[in-house]
Amino acid sequence: MKILTITNNITVSDYLTEILKKEKYIVKQAKTGEEGFSLLNKISFNLILLDLNLPDMQGINILKHVRKKQNTLELPVIILGAFKSYDTILHKPEFKANDFLDEFFDELSLLLKVRNLLQLQQLNQQSNANSAKLKQSEKQLNAIFAFAPTVMLVADKNARILRLNKTAEIFLNQTQEQVYGKLAGDVIRCVYALAAPNSCGTYECCKFCGLRTSVTETITNQKEIYKRKGFFTVVDGEGSKNLTLSISTTLLEVENEQQVLLNVDDITNEEKYIDDLKDKNDKLEAQAEELRQMTEHLNSTNKLLEESKEHFRALFNNSADGLIIHDNKKIINVNDEFLKMRDIKREQIENKSIRKLLSSFSYSKKVGENLPKEDIDYEFELPAQGNIPKMFVEIKSKGFEKNNIQYKLVSIKDITERKKAELIIKTNEARLNAMINTTMTGVSIHDFEGFHLFTNPAAEKIHGYKAKEIIGKHFELTVHPDDINVSQAVMKEFITGKVKFLSKEIRLVHKTTKKAVWILMNISVYPKLFGKDRDNYLIIFQDISKQKAIEKELKDLNATKDKFFSILGHDLRSPFTTLIGFSNMLVENLDVYDRKEIKKYVAYINNTSKQTFELLENLFEWARNQQYKTPFQLEEMDLLPLINKSYKTVNYTAIAKNIKIIIDVPENIKIVGDKEMINTVLRNLISNAIKFTKKNGSIYIDAGKNTENVFIKITDTGVGMNEKTKQTLFKLSETKSLKGTDGERGTGFGLMICKEFIEKHDGQISVESELGKGSKFIIKLPISKDK
Repeated sequence: MKILTITNNITVSDYLTEILKKEKYIVKQAKTGEEGFSLLNKISFNLILLDLNLPDMQGINILKHVRKKQNTLELPVIILGAFKSYDTILHKPEFKANDFLDEFFDELSLLLKVRNLLQLQQLNQQSNANSAKLKQSEKQLNAIFAFAPTVMLVADKNARILRLNKTAEIFLNQTQEQVYGKLAGDVIRCVYALAAPNSCGTYECCKFCGLRTSVTETITNQKEIYKRKGFFTVVDGEGSKNLTLSISTTLLEVENEQQVLLNVDDITNEEKYIDDLKDKNDKLEAQAEELRQMTEHLNSTNKLLEESKEHFRALFNNSADGLIIHDNKKIINVNDEFLKMRDIKREQIENKSIRKLLSSFSYSKKVGENLPKEDIDYEFELPAQGNIPKMFVEIKSKGFEKNNIQYKLVSIKDITERKKAELIIKTNEARLNAMINTTMTGVSIHDFEGFHLFTNPAAEKIHGYKAKEIIGKHFELTVHPDDINVSQAVMKEFITGKVKFLSKEIRLVHKTTKKAVWILMNISVYPKLFGKDRDNYLIIFQDISKQKAIEKELKDLNATKDKFFSILGHDLRSPFTTLIGFSNMLVENLDVYDRKEIKKYVAYINNTSKQTFELLENLFEWARNQQYKTPFQLEEMDLLPLINKSYKTVNYTAIAKNIKIIIDVPENIKIVGDKEMINTVLRNLISNAIKFTKKNGSIYIDAGKNTENVFIKITDTGVGMNEKTKQTLFKLSETKSLKGTDGERGTGFGLMICKEFIEKHDGQISVESELGKGSKFIIKLPISKDK
């Protein structure tokens, strides 16, 4: 076993080494913290004896270093010397010392502590190895549990014993079958628990029971307990005896139920031994007082660098920092590094005034006056001197005493390169912050649970939330409800580690406008921030709402183009085929046909020409509107004359089918709009009503108004339509030309023109219909002269 002692007290160091070597331990000595660090980096030790007060650094820094390194994390450390805040050093995770020895330790105390810690380390190592095996095999777990050399019990949340190992059976003199389901107090034969059936846990003293409270606290706090002392009075034969038990707990998860593994050690005799040892230490305290005084005197003497041993003198002369020793009046000694640092010769400053030297550094107020009185730690700019350019230095001073005279050791460290690096870092940080804060691209950082850690001004503008409103809030606060599942799926891929980078389009909801905002976001893993245990996520996103709108417009335009060419290729070609066919028949058979046949074919040609003219007219109206060239001139006009004009235009087809058209429109209703557009809408709707109404049917046109809108309704008793047809009625890409009740052909454009013209007036058009029960088209126009 290898043990490292780190103390500048040579007497203590030699005494420790002599005792430990007798026990066959390999001992290495370090007189300074630096020497201790060096040995720790070269050699793997099993235990450290550490003095907190070292000449070159605080031992607490060595302890922190040990606890930070993975290979020395569990390395046992015994603190040398009395320490008022021992509990802090013993328990804090960053320190976690294992034990301590005061200045008056004896050989027995030392060996006991060393042996116990080394054995504990071995047990811990063995326990860790066993834990790894436990995870690999349930069979090995049961075997280790059953034959472990310590008492082990498994209890449920009510402190009922579920399992125990062989050692526990021997300790309790009871078998697994005898104790299963019993309360802990009944199992260990607590005198209170045995007083009455099922009384364990019902007495006031049960609140302090080591077993019961350990089980309850482990489950409640989800935190394991290590070596808690418990005092029990148990039944022993016909009498009773007092036990001191050490209880440690481990939280278990068994079939979705939390249980507690109890490790129980009988430390009754050990506690008695410790008490005896304390009494012995108290008696030795008086004898150790003289030794303590001698040790303190030796520590002070050893701090005088000029009287140190040769290796300490070499350390002084070869230090990478400039060093000065003075007695508050004159300079006693300086090292070569300081002479190089200031480009001066030793005879120029030795035995010269320390105040004069410090004043030449231009910091006499902070250092020159205060240096003799207190220790300092200060950074400043040292002016140029001789061939040496100006530099940044860190100056520290430490006082010590020799022969009742106060001395100061001053160290001057060149930190120019570090300062340059810090300046570069600050400059880069400033540049990065400027880029993030001025870019038009949104930047957000989320933790692995999806909560905002950072957001830049561009992101605030995109989603409308200020940084103070969104930091700490979940990312779903800004996501569109319809895209929540998409965003959750993306986060799941990152959390499970499936991807490290992902690009996705989703919608946000702007806080103020409540409108959907399309974004293209690039997500990548970002190093953890703000003390988080897991990686964060960097999200860079852009507002692509305009691009999405353009995409939609292009899609609609493509649909329009396809529909347009479909009509040109079919609906426009078909009537010309009819016209050419019938006209050819007339030309070829004019002398053969009688007047009745000629009239019939001329009627076909006439009807086809009218339908074709209607198609061309609708195509022209629609094409002009698509190119935004349709004239739009608003005027106030009476509604009834407009309806009468539109009705008369198509009345001949109603007469042909014997369809009755009833107009019920008050004369005082006025509207504001473009006369030609409104005429086109009314003509198309009335024409459609006639087309899809059977012979002898009726069409009802009425109108009304309120304070804000005028309503025009055109109701027919026609064939009506199903829900699917209604859904596609005003969509050009899905509109189909349907035959009327007398085989009339439509264009498929009429209703699209109606919708576009009405929406140009800030109005709405809708339909109510049921298959076989007719249709009702409703136009709503605003009453306004401010267009």
